[in-house]
Amino acid sequence: MAEVDSYAEAKESVNAALQAKSIQDFAKYFTDKFKHQLQIVRCVFMWMVRHGSPKCPKIEDLPHWSLESVPVLRAELEQAEEVLSPNDGQAASGLWAERTARLFTQLLRACGLEANEVMGYYAPPEWMPHEWMPLVAPNSMWTMVNVNKLWRLVDIAKAVQEQTVDEFFTTPEIFFRTHYPLTSQYQLLANPLPMPEFWPTVTEIARLAAEKRAREAKAAAEKLENDTRNASSQFIADTAVVKVVDEVTHEIALPGIVASQAIAFAIASENERSTERSSSGTGKAP
Repeated sequence: MAEVDSYAEAKESVNAALQAKSIQDFAKYFTDKFKHQLQIVRCVFMWMVRHGSPKCPKIEDLPHWSLESVPVLRAELEQAEEVLSPNDGQAASGLWAERTARLFTQLLRACGLEANEVMGYYAPPEWMPHEWMPLVAPNSMWTMVNVNKLWRLVDIAKAVQEQTVDEFFTTPEIFFRTHYPLTSQYQLLANPLPMPEFWPTVTEIARLAAEKRAREAKAAAEKLENDTRNASSQFIADTAVVKVVDEVTHEIALPGIVASQAIAFAIASENERSTERSSSGTGKAP
């Protein structure tokens, strides 16, 4: 696929988009070069990934990743985005993920491929169940495309946001760990999953959130107890150290005190004897 990827990333692809009069006109950039369906889908995919807007919001930061104010394509392709828009030449409306998936799907159709937009729910893989929120409306859109009589799944919005090719033809078993379509048949699974198995119900979310809060409160209480116990032990240890230091200091200082007192007593005694001798000498008869 190296040749396909290079062709999609070439500067000529930007010029072709800017010069196109319609989305069908731009589709010729892909179909004139490649004839196999897989090559065409890959080329359109890589063109969207490499020329998607670098200002696209984070997918994990729902619902901000879907704001209407964010363009689908890079600034240099702003004019082309209006022409390529599947809204009769008008700037496409809708959430960012919708507009990105819609442009990708319409480009594939313009290239002669059978492709459908799929509306549904997206849950980031790193989310824990207690972080999920009750959904009242779908929050994402992706694409189903028929390649050589086999339906494939592509989340072009996620691919653009993460600048990755990992989202190209993800298997249904892996894809639907994080995606859930409104129409169950679009899961492409032999046994479609029911909604509660993908996204917890409001009651389940509330229960998981309560369990999380209880675990956090228990952990905080245990930490406080350990800190208190450690602080008490440290106080006892510090008190013992101070006592030992006092005793050692006393033992070291005591001999010096005794010696000083003895010297002072000797000096005083000697002075007293000298005085007595002097008194005796002056008291003799003439």
